[in-house]
Amino acid sequence: MTTPRTLVDVFRNLERSPKPDLLLHKKDGAWTPISTQGFAANVRAVAGALGTVGVPNGGAVVLLSENRPEWPTIDFACQCYGAVLVPIFPTMVADEAEYIVRDCGATVAFASTTEQAAKLLAAQAKCPKLKHVFVFDHQGGGARPYAALLEEGRKAHEAEPGRFDERADARRPEDLATIIYTSGTTGEPKGAMLMQSNFVSNLLAGCQILPFDGSAVTLSFLPLSHVLERLVEYCYYHRNATIAFAESIEKLRDNLGEVNPHIFVS
Repeated sequence: MTTPRTLVDVFRNLERSPKPDLLLHKKDGAWTPISTQGFAANVRAVAGALGTVGVPNGGAVVLLSENRPEWPTIDFACQCYGAVLVPIFPTMVADEAEYIVRDCGATVAFASTTEQAAKLLAAQAKCPKLKHVFVFDHQGGGARPYAALLEEGRKAHEAEPGRFDERADARRPEDLATIIYTSGTTGEPKGAMLMQSNFVSNLLAGCQILPFDGSAVTLSFLPLSHVLERLVEYCYYHRNATIAFAESIEKLRDNLGEVNPHIFVS
């Protein structure tokens, strides 16, 4: 495993150390594993799809979702493609989401559910740059199904398999990785701009402190839209630990007993 300089390196190290249960999520009442191979294939597919929907290099991609496997899929796809991920807290109302979408100039947005997608669709009317809204749990409505985008992305990746690595190779530590909007003290939310090197320096320092390895099972429940959980999960990926996504804060106690994690962050 090479010492990472960018989040692309974190992803590539993952691909070199496959495991059958990189991620765990609750599906039909049972904890269901996602392998490294399956996760990486989806990251590559989404990265391919970002090109088909016209995301420019350095362009903003909005993500409005609770913690779930699609969250890091979109994140790593953006990092490898060269887009800037802009997460929105799932608890934000439509007007707050609209401000962030307009301020960052996103052209593409992802949402977890029909309810979350409705906030982005409402914003789309006032944000002409926002061309596409995709939803993970598609149940009709104006947002496009994420599953269809994945399929488009897989075809694009198969047609030009070298394109993913070409874009990923171009990523540099000084590249902007994300903009995280915080309420600040007064006025509208402020966007904190974090580079690849900001995350990597902290994950390397964190892994010197946190005593765990690839055999560890971890539980994700703090919002990935904030920086703490996201940074710690980069540490998990760097050490190739298993990440189980809690169903919700309300289900946390049940999930702790079911998953029996070695680590979770609060």
